[in-house]
Amino acid sequence: MKKSLRILASVLLLSGATHAQYYSPVSVSGYNMDAIAENVPASGTTTGILDGSDYVLYTASYATAYMSGTGLPNTGAMVSGYKSYQLGNYTQNNVLYVPALTRDSLGLNTPASFASISLLATSTEGSATVNVILKFTDGSSSTYNNLTISDWFDGGNSLFSGFDRVGRVTGSVDNSFSAPYLYGLEVNLSCTDQVKQLQRIVVINTGNNARACVFAVSGMVPATYTVTENDIACYGYTNGSAVVTRSGGMPSFTYSWNTTPVQHTATASGLSAGTYTCTVTDGTGCTSTHVATITEPAEQLITLVASEQLVCPGDDITLTANGAVSYDWNIVEETDASIIVTPTANTTYTVIGTMANNCLVSESVAVSVYTTPVITFVPLHDTLCVDWANMALVASPTGGIFSGNGVTGTGFNPTTAGVGTSMLTYTITDANDCVSDATAMVIVENCSTNGLSETEQDAVIYPNPASTHLLVAYPGMQAGDIFTICNLAGQQLERQQLQITETVIPLVSLSAGMYLYTVSNTAGQIISQGKFRKQ
Repeated sequence: MKKSLRILASVLLLSGATHAQYYSPVSVSGYNMDAIAENVPASGTTTGILDGSDYVLYTASYATAYMSGTGLPNTGAMVSGYKSYQLGNYTQNNVLYVPALTRDSLGLNTPASFASISLLATSTEGSATVNVILKFTDGSSSTYNNLTISDWFDGGNSLFSGFDRVGRVTGSVDNSFSAPYLYGLEVNLSCTDQVKQLQRIVVINTGNNARACVFAVSGMVPATYTVTENDIACYGYTNGSAVVTRSGGMPSFTYSWNTTPVQHTATASGLSAGTYTCTVTDGTGCTSTHVATITEPAEQLITLVASEQLVCPGDDITLTANGAVSYDWNIVEETDASIIVTPTANTTYTVIGTMANNCLVSESVAVSVYTTPVITFVPLHDTLCVDWANMALVASPTGGIFSGNGVTGTGFNPTTAGVGTSMLTYTITDANDCVSDATAMVIVENCSTNGLSETEQDAVIYPNPASTHLLVAYPGMQAGDIFTICNLAGQQLERQQLQITETVIPLVSLSAGMYLYTVSNTAGQIISQGKFRKQ
């Protein structure tokens, strides 16, 4: 049972091998003692002891020969989490043994740059306090004082355990299921030192009793970065991206791109053409900047032409695009290069062209529409008797042409139109040659059956309120009829003879206010009377 438990402990010792290895073995020389037995007797394959009680470590091969214990891996390869180490050759010196108040060092077989180093170490006869000096190929050095290496039986947070120990002279193993322990002593290099070549590691034991023991060195190389740029496929797009790829270095890493808004991942996306800078900060606090330049292809253009750009409402115009493979208009579901539109107000037309490389290019053209006058056309009566006199036609603005059944000039003759419904039209052409019209419907009846009489028709003034003039018209209007304006006290202010059709009454001499009007015939009979307001 004891042996099977030891095998399980050996499996646990190597369980970290699947983690990402930030720290990798560093080949060093300078070990000053062989303290790992690989064959029986232990004294025959070691040169010294690690503590004051005659103990050394031993390998898995030694455990097999002794038929007990677990031992260190025969290969010397040890992995814990993201750290991996390579123990020294078991047949040679394989530990840097630094007793109290002494110093010794390990030299790197190949000087290199590191962000951090980890010493696989332990201490015997209590915890050791050490100073570590890192020496570089340029002659400079950095010192890290008062670092602690825990005792191999009393410490916590160990990297490796369960490999047991053996008496060097007695050859007896402890059969310990936990202690002794091996620890990782990390030394993080400054940002300045990370660019130097580390050449030697000096360990100074400043304590009075404990022995410091270093079995291997592992190092984390400084981060290196590459920038990959994904350029924009089409001019003016914002789908560029840039990726900062890291190798090595101390986690964790933070990223800051000088985009708007700032992006905080290794990849910056949604980029337009331009130059961008990413600042990366690693786990040691060191920063580096990396530049990405995003480019775009040359601009592609299409043309959009309107057959006319200033038109009357309702005029047809042709829009013609050129330069693309196909087109998408913003107003119709068509892909043709030319379309016909009929604007009724100022409109900007846009077309999106798909180019040969599938890039989309847009172009716009503005079309302005003349403002035409607002027509007011309401017949004085919508129903007349067939035998009534001529009805004046009034519309605003003036200057247009009346047309329709029964219309002559500015009058409608019900007798000429005949019984039935007549559609009348008022058409005006403005200064821009834009034609506007309005229609009205008039019904002519045979009044011998409905009781209407011509005397029931009232005089009409228009507009009311008025500002500069009044228009007077009514059925049966005769030349010589009189239009009179009085104030509210009954004093006559204006008197004008009417014409046979619509007559204009100027109001320029009147001040703003309410007035009375009277329409009378040549015999003095009142045809109509009422009020109007001058603005």
